[in-house]
Amino acid sequence: MERVQRYAEEVNGLTINDFLPDEGWSEQFNREWIQQMREEGREIIGIGPDFRRRLDRYNRGLRPDSPFYNLERRALRGYERRYQVFERFGRFYGGVRGFPANPLFHRDMELRMVERSEKIVRVFMESVQEAFSQVSKLYHLRGPVVVKQSPLHVEIGCIGERLSIILALDVRDGIVDCQVRQMINGAPATYGQGRQEYLYTLLLRKGVPKEEIKIEILKNSSTAEQVRRMVKHCAYLLHKYGSKILASDL
Repeated sequence: MERVQRYAEEVNGLTINDFLPDEGWSEQFNREWIQQMREEGREIIGIGPDFRRRLDRYNRGLRPDSPFYNLERRALRGYERRYQVFERFGRFYGGVRGFPANPLFHRDMELRMVERSEKIVRVFMESVQEAFSQVSKLYHLRGPVVVKQSPLHVEIGCIGERLSIILALDVRDGIVDCQVRQMINGAPATYGQGRQEYLYTLLLRKGVPKEEIKIEILKNSSTAEQVRRMVKHCAYLLHKYGSKILASDL
């Protein structure tokens, strides 16, 4: 809030602090204040999120975005007198040009984030190679093989005649997805082509108990240890329920 207050002082504007009741801020008051500003036709200037704080929270394994910023962004969606003065270059890079309290986020910080991301990709690939080698032999799958790779995204998996099992890691969002894809002309189906399904959804359809699949683990996450745990759990599920998967009608 400090940087918002400082920007308001620079442009001779107001913030929510100028309207606070005696009892102070509350989420309900915030919603009502935004509605009041819209009804009065006030000009609203958006200086964007605190990108430095976002990256700091991300590096500590916390959810990076602010619930209060998200609340205001949603409440102002479609409002014609809302003006954004910040520039954005990705999830953790941006700011208001020429405003010291919220400067453009320097390129060297973004490069450090990419370097950290590449390390996670390396751990991911090593973990898949180790965990999936036995799965490949057990179900006569070829691999593991790299299907797609870039500094911030990698897909690696086991390829069979009819189906492929792909682990996709998107480092920017810290998400590991395990998918089962139909084979088309000897290659795994890509998005928008053929059919594919998340591993845990497929197993649920096949009657595997939800508590056995542990969906909350299958949606993690951004640290090397979480990636290793995710890959290990996927390999366990494939060992135990691979026959159901290979018999699936995707």
